[in-house]
Amino acid sequence: MSDEIRPSAASASDADWDAISRFVAGESGAVESAAVAHWLATHPEDAAVAAIVKARADRAETRSVVS
Repeated sequence: MSDEIRPSAASASDADWDAISRFVAGESGAVESAAVAHWLATHPEDAAVAAIVKARADRAETRSVVS
């Protein structure tokens, strides 16, 4: 995975990164989760960023549980 992937400039202004953060953390309610999933489906570059964040957070969580 590349650290060079960043939110796309075209969509950065209309992204609700607080909602995306809750979604990635599994803290979104059903309505917000559906809205974020739909938004990410239409913004694949930003979905890639969210997937990287999720993967790294999951890896960090796994390391802290094992330690």
